[in-house]
Amino acid sequence: MIIRGWKMKTLFGLACVLTLLPGPQISMAQPKLTMMEETFDLDTLMAGAVAERKVTIKNTGNEQLIIEKVEASCGCTGTLLSSDKLKPGESGEIKISFNSKNFNGQIHKVVTIISNDPKTPRKPVEFTGFVIEEVFLSETRFNFKDSIVGERKTMNITLTNNGKEPLDLKEYTTNLTGFTMKYPPSIKPGESAQLVAEFVPKEAKKVVSSNVTLQTNNKSKPEILLYVFGSVKDWKFE
Repeated sequence: MIIRGWKMKTLFGLACVLTLLPGPQISMAQPKLTMMEETFDLDTLMAGAVAERKVTIKNTGNEQLIIEKVEASCGCTGTLLSSDKLKPGESGEIKISFNSKNFNGQIHKVVTIISNDPKTPRKPVEFTGFVIEEVFLSETRFNFKDSIVGERKTMNITLTNNGKEPLDLKEYTTNLTGFTMKYPPSIKPGESAQLVAEFVPKEAKKVVSSNVTLQTNNKSKPEILLYVFGSVKDWKFE
């Protein structure tokens, strides 16, 4: 009787343990955010252009997916075009916009989708591109450091026309006495030219600080702003 009772208690204990163990047929209901495209390239953009791309998202889980927020890094925006709630198996779209104004060269941006997906609550979408300035300057300032009163000093800046139309260069304005600038009337697409600045100072100055504004026919850059820095000392016979 004692042995039989011990066997009964052991079998009962094993049954309890097996009951507590999760069975393979039991699965937790949860949403899952899946993106059809996690990275993309915008290729080459002219500075000032706005590029847009639509990214498809899908709820591949077995519970409702809720898009709480779309965060964007500097220069771009993410907008939810469909509902912020997706049923299991349902798809939606997010529009990503990038404004290339004030950018130059290689860019890398991230838009983050925040949802109630327990495994990946923050899902990034990354994109790259290359921004070209239609009117490109090798530098933006003329440096006339250590100029001498009455002596001519020359500085050059290279101006490149990356646009598809000829770049017409019109008049320039400046308040700096003794400053002149020479340049061609027009630059063909894909070509470069020199902005040749000459400075003949009339008096000594510890600091020279001014600017030059050059008018163009380019719609995205109708004015080119250049800076003039330097110093002027009196001529001395040695």
